[in-house]
Amino acid sequence: MGEPRQVRPAVAGAETAARWWRTAVAAQRAVRAEALEHADFYDLAAEMVTTLRALEDLTELLARQVGGYRAGRALRDDTGCDPRARLVRATGALSALRIALATAVAEGERFWSAIGHIGLEINDPEGGQP
Repeated sequence: MGEPRQVRPAVAGAETAARWWRTAVAAQRAVRAEALEHADFYDLAAEMVTTLRALEDLTELLARQVGGYRAGRALRDDTGCDPRARLVRATGALSALRIALATAVAEGERFWSAIGHIGLEINDPEGGQP
């Protein structure tokens, strides 16, 4: 049996981010309908867009790194396929993912903008309009 694999900083950061996003989803799910806060919608939208942009950047970086991965290396494929062909497919999948993330960023920005224009109308204590 080999040595335990050491988790590298990039992977550890991604694991932490995913864990915190699961925490955010659970916390938002626990909010009762009458306790929903408009500011949370806006702030969560901002954080989603920031996260999606970071993921988009990561796909671009990984595509460059994976594209050059075989340079100076003897690669193998655990199923016997041509590792170069596998790298081409992997790079293509990253390209498709980057496009999907760019679309998600654009939709997230649209949501963020739209939700930023909505708020609760607050009545004065006498029951009249502000």
